Amino acid sequence: MRRGQASALFYCLLSHSSHSIRCLENRYDTIHLSKKYDNSRCWRLSDRVFTYASDTFIKREVRPNERWLNLWGEPITAPWSAERLQNEAATLQFISEHTTIPVPKVMSFEKIWGSYQLVVERIDGIRLNALEDDEEALKIATKFITTSVLPQLRELKSPTIGSLMGIVILPPRAKPFLPHKEKSWPAKTSFEPEYSFCHNDLSLDNILIDPYTREVKAIIDWEYSGFYPPGFEAPLWTMRPARQEYYALGAPEIQCLVDFLSDPDAVSFQSHN
Repeated sequence: MRRGQASALFYCLLSHSSHSIRCLENRYDTIHLSKKYDNSRCWRLSDRVFTYASDTFIKREVRPNERWLNLWGEPITAPWSAERLQNEAATLQFISEHTTIPVPKVMSFEKIWGSYQLVVERIDGIRLNALEDDEEALKIATKFITTSVLPQLRELKSPTIGSLMGIVILPPRAKPFLPHKEKSWPAKTSFEPEYSFCHNDLSLDNILIDPYTREVKAIIDWEYSGFYPPGFEAPLWTMRPARQEYYALGAPEIQCLVDFLSDPDAVSFQSHN
């Protein structure tokens, strides 16, 4: 699939709507306004609200009236919130059509009351990070990632760097290397298809496994995915985020990429290096 086809797919998903989903959305808003979140069904971060329904998982942007405030009473906004969710919706469909990597099926993607909402099928599994010190589970997941996930992603090539939405949004681990806060760049196109598809946040939290068999059920959270240099996919699943070394993984590649993106005359990442 070419980038233009992916964009067309995104707008097709955006135009799809569901009455049942809207009913659920109304219920979630009521839960939020009453501040009675049920932690087993619904929870939130500064820029996202997550909800489990009987057979779906819903991930949406927070609305302006739901934003948390900082110490100065100003609304807290996350960079590129809408673009990241748009990218995930398009990527899930893209990956399901071009690989055998298990990902949640997209049920709908639409804009409701000014915020984007992604609805996917619910996957019965637990995050790998929940199984502390389970070496067998980590061994199985590592083998699956290195022998199935990464080889398939590397086969997806493009001459244009960046997300399927046409912009470059680097993952959180790149923040210390950014020249400016909340930095993003327009996509660059080289002469050859030198970029491979990367998940860019392939951590223990984003690998769902069967708690009994330890088999991988799905790879989730593709908000920062896109076409990048092959070495940019850091092995984040090999350690927990609490360890300081986690944020140093892939540091040289990040610095090289930031330098390349910041150079207005650089066209090819390979020639830049």
